[in-house]
Amino acid sequence: VQALSILAIPNHTDSTVTLSFDCQRIVSVGARPSTAFNPDGTTNAFLITVSSEKDFTLTTSWDATCTGNLFGMPYVYLYDGSTFLAELFDSSSDGPHPVGTRTNLITGQAGNRTFSISLSASSFASVPVVSQQNDRVTGTITLHFGFPPKSNQTISFQAVSDQVVNGRVTLSATASSGLPVSFTATAPGQITAGTNLTFTGTGQVSVVASQAGNAEWNPAPNVTNSFNVTSPPPPPPTGISATDGIYTDKVRVAWNAVAGATSYQVWQNTAGNYSSAKKIGTTAATNYDDMSAGAQTTYYYWIKAVNAGGSSAFSAPDTGYPGVTGPLVSVNGLIGDNVNVAAGTPLTIAVEMMNLPADYIGVNVDWWVAAFAHNGGLWYYLDNAMVWAGFDGNPANMHPVYQGPLNNLPPAMVAQGLTLSSGTYNIWFAVDYPMDGSLHLDGTTLLSRVTVLVQ
Repeated sequence: VQALSILAIPNHTDSTVTLSFDCQRIVSVGARPSTAFNPDGTTNAFLITVSSEKDFTLTTSWDATCTGNLFGMPYVYLYDGSTFLAELFDSSSDGPHPVGTRTNLITGQAGNRTFSISLSASSFASVPVVSQQNDRVTGTITLHFGFPPKSNQTISFQAVSDQVVNGRVTLSATASSGLPVSFTATAPGQITAGTNLTFTGTGQVSVVASQAGNAEWNPAPNVTNSFNVTSPPPPPPTGISATDGIYTDKVRVAWNAVAGATSYQVWQNTAGNYSSAKKIGTTAATNYDDMSAGAQTTYYYWIKAVNAGGSSAFSAPDTGYPGVTGPLVSVNGLIGDNVNVAAGTPLTIAVEMMNLPADYIGVNVDWWVAAFAHNGGLWYYLDNAMVWAGFDGNPANMHPVYQGPLNNLPPAMVAQGLTLSSGTYNIWFAVDYPMDGSLHLDGTTLLSRVTVLVQ
């Protein structure tokens, strides 16, 4: 009899083992032994050690052929260690002995399991007997180890948004089994330290999340996320410059070219806050004419550079305004009725005369500069000595700062380093005809006003 067999059964892999026997003078025990035969090489026993981490189903069957005169029925006894599990027998006493199957669920902790299979003959009298010299039993014992199916698992892997080439992504995915998920990426993506995804260039990247399974779980279906990697957005342009009154029908905005930019966005506001600015145009050039700019208004301009990676941050702003025909008054280079300055900011008030038609040049007129402080209702005018004088607001009680021929005048300061308390102020610059020392508001007058809010 084969006395010893060591079997290593792969976990979760159904396996069938067939053992052959050829026995003479089989010992008859009469009744089922209380323990397994000692597999010492002299008894009719197989010793099988099975290594498994999981429970399994053990199906046993045997087929034997008896020759000669066997006293009793051929038996097979199956033990788990010293614990009896099952017996297989045939009611025939000689001849071929096909025997059915017995199925036993073997359970227990992980580790090595030892099973004994003993051959015996049993007499009808249930007393030990020994077969004759020429008695012989041959056949096979078949053991089938069956494992329950593994559980299925899935992977949750959120989509990765489009990236820039100098970006970095920390990959994260979970398996329903709780087992760790691994990642692979196609070029230009590369993964380091298991989850750190960086890029070596632009193009499409596919990241595959996988989980190979283990003794309890089947491999999870792979989950693939694909996305595009582009160049990073360009830096914002520099050198923003908007014209101050050069053109009467527009404001021209110019800026320095940005390497890698394919176009530029032009943003405009009447306040110095880009968060409420509006995009007024896009161009591939490095200048833009704002034809929407209205007279007597200061506009703030910001530029964004654009490429395939997106748009830059806002540039630093510059202010500009369309030109007028005649007088223009400004405070710190700003015109119109929406000039906001912080309290304590030094102010420069300037006046200029621009874009006069040829038939205006040389006509004698009165030149006027006046101011009004809403807090307190105080009026001032600039006299011909360039001194600010108070008056009651009646135009008849003020005097021109200059009397003489009308000409284009470059910006001239009428106040510098002036600081004002919080409040609202109006400043006017005007010329009127004829030159008689009186302000004719209902006559031929060219007028410019700026409103300053100090806060």
